[in-house]
Amino acid sequence: MHLCLLRNMPEPGPAIRRYVRIIKRLPPAARLLLKECVLVFDIGIKSSRDARSCAEWELSAKDVALIEKLGGTVRVTVYGPLD
Repeated sequence: MHLCLLRNMPEPGPAIRRYVRIIKRLPPAARLLLKECVLVFDIGIKSSRDARSCAEWELSAKDVALIEKLGGTVRVTVYGPLD
């Protein structure tokens, strides 16, 4: 199962917290099924062709702890620039 945030956000923290809220609100039976899944929070970044372009963001310790508490991991995926 993949959940995807279909809009750009300046940083991943708000999206992580939104998904954690959604997961915590699942009915007990769904939460039990989720425990059998691999839970990966994949942060996608689109690269730029401009060598001078730079962007930074940080994951807070609180956001990482929320993911860890659910038994999840973080993956960072860098996509090539789109023409």
